Amino acid sequence: VQISEEADWGDAAAPTVGLAGITACKMTPKIEAAQILDKRASTMPAYIAAVNRISGEVDMSGVVTYTQFKYFLNAMFTEDAATPFEYIAALAPDAPVTNNILYGQDGLCYAMSGAVMDKLSIHGDTNGPLTFDAHWFGKAPVVLARIDLDPPTPIIAMGGQTVLSID
Repeated sequence: VQISEEADWGDAAAPTVGLAGITACKMTPKIEAAQILDKRASTMPAYIAAVNRISGEVDMSGVVTYTQFKYFLNAMFTEDAATPFEYIAALAPDAPVTNNILYGQDGLCYAMSGAVMDKLSIHGDTNGPLTFDAHWFGKAPVVLARIDLDPPTPIIAMGGQTVLSID
C-alpha cells in the first residue's frame, strides 16, 4: 500500500510513502447506472442506460506508527503549518489533505486519487499497540504502475505511551 498527499484534489500525485503495518486494505470501485425506460412497443424494460456516477472507496486497517500516522491525521483534519504535528481546531479551517492511494503489486496495481477520508477510528489498550480503521471515498480506481518504495521502519505507538485528547 502506497500513499501520497495531493496538492490539488484528484491530481494523482505520485506516491511518496510505502505504508508499513497495514493489516487490511480493500479498494472498491462504485459504479451507479440507470436504465432509461423509453417506449418502444416491446416487453424489453430498457434499451438505453446512463452512467450516473463513478467513484471508489478504500477501507484500510493497521497499527498506528509514529513515523506514518501523520498522513492519516492530515487526511482527517487540517494540519497547522506553524506546529506540523499538532492538530488544532480552527473556526475556518483549510480543506483537509486529499490522497492518492495505491494498492497492489508489480503488474497489478490500482490507484484511487482524490481520496477524502471520512472515517478514522483509533483503538487500543494499555498493554498493546494502537490500531486504526480508516475509510476514504474518491475518484474511480484506475490501473497505475507501482513505484518501488520501501516502507520506513515502523515505530509502533503503544497504548501505554500515548495520550489522545479530543475536546
